[in-house]
Amino acid sequence: MVCRAETFLPADADLGTRYEIHVLDLSGGDVSINGLAILGDSTAPYKGSHHHIRVLQFSFVIPHSLPSFIVWLHYPNGKTPDGFFCMQDFVLSDMRSGWSDDLGGNPSGTLYEDWFFQSHRTPLAELYVQPEVEFPVEPTYSIVVPLYKTPLDFFHDMAQSVLEQTYGKFELILVNASPEDADLKAVVAELASTDDRIKVVDLEGNRGIALNTRAGIEKASGDFVCFFDHDDVLERDILFEYTRAINDRPDTDILYCDEDKLLDGHFVDGFLKPDFNWDYLYSCDFVCHMLTVRRSLIGEDDFAPKEMDGAQDWYLTLLMAEKARNIYHVRKVLYHWRIHSESTASGLEAKPWVVEAQLAAVQSHFDRRGIPAKVSPSPDVPDFLQVDYEITGNPLVSIVIPNKDARDILDQCVTSIVEKSTYRNFEIIVVENNSTDPETFEYYKDLERRYGQVRVVYYDGGWNFSKICNFGTAHASGDYILLLNNDTEVITPDWLELMLGPCTRDEVGAVGAKLLYANDLVQHVGVIMSSGGPGHSYMMVPDKFRGYYNVCVVPHAVSAVTGACLLVKKSVYEEIGGLDEGFAVNYNDIDFCLKVNAAGKYVVEQPRAKLRHYESVTRGPSDRTPSQAVSWVREKAALMNRWADYYAKGDPYYNSNLERSRSNYGLPG
Repeated sequence: MVCRAETFLPADADLGTRYEIHVLDLSGGDVSINGLAILGDSTAPYKGSHHHIRVLQFSFVIPHSLPSFIVWLHYPNGKTPDGFFCMQDFVLSDMRSGWSDDLGGNPSGTLYEDWFFQSHRTPLAELYVQPEVEFPVEPTYSIVVPLYKTPLDFFHDMAQSVLEQTYGKFELILVNASPEDADLKAVVAELASTDDRIKVVDLEGNRGIALNTRAGIEKASGDFVCFFDHDDVLERDILFEYTRAINDRPDTDILYCDEDKLLDGHFVDGFLKPDFNWDYLYSCDFVCHMLTVRRSLIGEDDFAPKEMDGAQDWYLTLLMAEKARNIYHVRKVLYHWRIHSESTASGLEAKPWVVEAQLAAVQSHFDRRGIPAKVSPSPDVPDFLQVDYEITGNPLVSIVIPNKDARDILDQCVTSIVEKSTYRNFEIIVVENNSTDPETFEYYKDLERRYGQVRVVYYDGGWNFSKICNFGTAHASGDYILLLNNDTEVITPDWLELMLGPCTRDEVGAVGAKLLYANDLVQHVGVIMSSGGPGHSYMMVPDKFRGYYNVCVVPHAVSAVTGACLLVKKSVYEEIGGLDEGFAVNYNDIDFCLKVNAAGKYVVEQPRAKLRHYESVTRGPSDRTPSQAVSWVREKAALMNRWADYYAKGDPYYNSNLERSRSNYGLPG
């Protein structure tokens, strides 16, 4: 059981290194603790006043079976008061339950369904008005539904959800591939006789889902083709919202929306998706429903072959995304994916052959693009895929490490790189800035003698992280620049290959790693641009925790990653002007990544590449004094002013509904 705690002291308390953390059982006996780590040591205003307090944050691991315990923080100097907290069993149980709901969602769907009905679903009054709305651009939609032995109650629910759409410019194309089912055939024919927007394609037999879908597309006449499963249900305003999106961005060629699952009449397992990004799509078909593609984009040879049955939508999404001008994500739950024994919504164990089709679909994308990569099932994440890249050309990576004194810390960092890294074509540039210990300079000479890949360059100026990194990069010879803090240590030997892989793709500008505290809690797995400012997602959860739809363990695009470990193409670094030297201490890495995004490149988080980060052990936290806190506020204000869109519109890779639902209902964020 991992516990996090904090204690509050006078701002001028001299903690030094003399404090003791004890855990006791309720009888006063010592409890063995492991993985003790100091997570933070900073100052903060006290209840909005001009007075400041010192906040010490720490964590430790104790036996999961312990029902109650006492945390005791003891200062042997006798000047600083001790602190303690009694954790009783009923409080502990409530905290565990709350943590599960907050980060993992509620498996029963109760919290999600409450949020969906009360705060998210379009009110009836608005639905009544939508048919009267006139759009400047009014596209037509061809909704293609392959039918095969469709249960009649599922069919009625599906068809009703289409015919009740508040935007009526559509055709419903029903492709019946089960002619032997007389009841289904009769129901389809009867429905078609009631509405001239319904087209029926009768096949002589089942050709497989891919070819059945193709038969429907060939009969489509709409501007956009919508792919709709025969047992699922739409919200009444999905076409209205898609039309609004197309009017917002007329160059849109692909649309998709958020979705959930329909189980025994209840909506569960909501999937509040990120905006489009390639790396997450390589791991799972997160676009999925309701995939809608501009019909003119679909060529005669673009239909999924039969061997893609079960992954035909994934195949088509990848193929169409290669051509699309704009891919629009409608941030609203508009599609309900029914769970039953034969659907993949219940898990791929229902259709094991689908895995082979998925592998083929994603592998074909890399083959078409000429990217040397191998797609395989993820060994760690069920139902997800993994991409391993072949690094061609053996590019040089220049690792830039700022340093001031801290010989032991720097030595641990450099030694871990040299001795653990399996990718060998790198150079290490240590940027010396304002060291005062003469032994530091002797150490630099020894370091260069010991490792031929290490060079020390000397920066002459005050503390400005951006200037220091730019100075070090100017001395780099590599095709890739890796900004790295000196208080890091390599965990995964193939960390450079894992980061280089996605960064070699044209559309990727920068890649970050997963950083862990000393006790293997997550320090960084991507940065979220929330309404209150940038923040680390899933900070201080266990390393093995997968997060919302596995974002803690699979590669995905993010708005920003920390500069503590940031790989970037040197060409991109130079194109965007490096780190902005106006951000001397804070937010320089965030600003840098947002500039990468603005240049049309993705920033990718690669959780498979892991390093340990002993954060702030050399410089200390930047807000330790009131004057430094003022500097932090000014730099935050500058960031918000420059990148106001992120605060007003939300992070493209963190669904804004997650932030709202998390605050209202404790859903995962």
